[in-house]
Amino acid sequence: MLAHKLDRALPGRHRGRLARMMGRTSQRYISPEIGSRAALLRELETRALRYVAIGGTPATSAIEGGDQLALLIDDDDVNAARRLVTPWPAGEPIEVYSPSGLPGFSFGDMPLMPPKFAGRLLANARLVDGIRTAAPADQLFANMFRQVYLRGMQSGIPAQESDYPPNGPLVAALLAEAGKLGIELPVPVTLESLDAFLALHDWRPPLDMLERIGCWNPWVADKLRREGEWLGSEPPGLTVFYLRQRAIDEGKTEAVLATLQQNGFRLLPVPALTAPQLQEITAEVRGGNWGRGPFPLSGGGPGLVVLGHDPTPIPPDAATLKQFPLLDNFRIQLAKQAVRDIVHAGLPRARRYNALHSTDNAVQAWRAVRSHYPEQEQALRVATTGPSAALSASGS
Repeated sequence: MLAHKLDRALPGRHRGRLARMMGRTSQRYISPEIGSRAALLRELETRALRYVAIGGTPATSAIEGGDQLALLIDDDDVNAARRLVTPWPAGEPIEVYSPSGLPGFSFGDMPLMPPKFAGRLLANARLVDGIRTAAPADQLFANMFRQVYLRGMQSGIPAQESDYPPNGPLVAALLAEAGKLGIELPVPVTLESLDAFLALHDWRPPLDMLERIGCWNPWVADKLRREGEWLGSEPPGLTVFYLRQRAIDEGKTEAVLATLQQNGFRLLPVPALTAPQLQEITAEVRGGNWGRGPFPLSGGGPGLVVLGHDPTPIPPDAATLKQFPLLDNFRIQLAKQAVRDIVHAGLPRARRYNALHSTDNAVQAWRAVRSHYPEQEQALRVATTGPSAALSASGS
């Protein structure tokens, strides 16, 4: 309780910093000032906050046992909700997430699910017995998403048909719930079959999110490895950078490009992308998540795509890999930090933002090339391979 009182006495940015320092980053508790679950739900309604319950009584279709309430709260309403919950164990435990995974409302270091999936849950929420719950079909898909991608083998669902049986209680519950809704699940129910089923119904996360999940879900990592989509399937060197629109609007483009070159990247010529293409990239890359993250402002969506080739990539050390497990070239982080320093120079703290996003490794970069510049892939591979690439880099 003392830690909670101290937390309430601090300014907002210091509260978050203290919670992170103490490892209080994900689990939340209903604030003692609010008291009960019922009071929390009344406050959410009274304040007209946009939320949906996705777990725990009385949320619908809770596949697993357990009564812990789980809420998804719209990004725009997160600040208003912060006073209703606390990172300190001073009340009833609760899970709280935001669509973009804002600090304190994320699943580890990422959103609970892609923002467009969270948007569906919020858009289709309905008021039942005083609580906004997910529509039954949405809840079923959200539950399957959690079991397959967030829990994997820990769910008890067999990985593939050769592992069958077991046909445990969770599989039975999924089949029963789907049957009530007239939804036919693939039989046998396995992680492989559910992954294909979720992809068919647009509930499979994008590959960049699957990679992050694969860092702690070995079933996902193994699947990506078999598909040639895992770290190491391409030699390091190529990076795709996404300059965000706010930096362009503030006239930072030339400074950013120069900084990338000064940090060892040879910029490769590619055709300019059209506005519709950039809109597609906005929805595709980062799972459509271009929120502000830990910064006061959002950098906006991608306004310019830049391809950089580093002929002499630097292997990340163990400490860096612990923080960025998908990184294959330490120079990427050096360049991004240099860009951040350039962009933030002279800006007050309240106006800072993330100006540059990038792929973490060459597998992601070539995947982006196949998506954004499919007709240029072969020429780009020639330009980034062998002695000619190194010679060109030394002369640039």
